[in-house]
Amino acid sequence: MPTWSLENSQDDLIWHKASKQTDGSYRVTIKASEHKGIKRNYRADAYIVDNSDNRHYIAEKVVAVDYARPSWCSYN
Repeated sequence: MPTWSLENSQDDLIWHKASKQTDGSYRVTIKASEHKGIKRNYRADAYIVDNSDNRHYIAEKVVAVDYARPSWCSYN
């Protein structure tokens, strides 16, 4: 699944591999830290690959990421 933050175009685009679950669904974990840790909106696109290895777009999802820094950290 290609994933990137909507800030600065696609400069942090990474293709993440989804894993098939026992129920037939797929799951992917995407870490903000792999995308420069930007607290913004992220987009992920889903594709299906056919028997001829052609990729077909099926969906997209935009998720807002907003997380607090741990209270035990100190910043100078």
